[in-house]
Amino acid sequence: MKKARQYYVKQMLICRFSLCAVMAFFCLNAFSQQSNSNRIEWSEDLCLEWTDFKGKPDYRLQRIGAITTSIIQYKYHCENGYLQFSAKAIFQCDESWVKPESMDNQTLEHERLHFDITEAYTRILLDEVKSRQWKCNEVAELEKVIKWVMGDWREFQAKYDHQTWYSQNTPKQKQWNETIRTMLHL
Repeated sequence: MKKARQYYVKQMLICRFSLCAVMAFFCLNAFSQQSNSNRIEWSEDLCLEWTDFKGKPDYRLQRIGAITTSIIQYKYHCENGYLQFSAKAIFQCDESWVKPESMDNQTLEHERLHFDITEAYTRILLDEVKSRQWKCNEVAELEKVIKWVMGDWREFQAKYDHQTWYSQNTPKQKQWNETIRTMLHL
């Protein structure tokens, strides 16, 4: 007797604090449970604008000018004895915000690159997972790979903010722009 199709849906959420700190949040959720009007899937043709940052600024956070929330959303299920895996980079409009005094091009470029980094790590995750076939009973091993890539992603985001001083170090920002373009083959 065939087992019913099992779906494992998870999403990893990273909430980046621009001009201050990086924090990571993890959230279980299905692809379809969040409103699509508040979510933007990464695309090479996409260029985030300040109007995409629809969250309410938290003025208690005095040194933070903008927050970008991007996630690597992934899901997998068992089919014919093997796990099928997919992932995508998502920008969450309603969780991302900017204070009016921080709405400048330099900050926007910095925020856009955070979303590009999320896409780069989505691709890294897909490459790692698809480098082999995963049997349906290997979920724990798959989750270890996912956890490892997600940890690297968080560290990379923090390194980006630290080295660019949250967009204020213009030469380093330019270096990072080129690094991420290269990672994305743009």
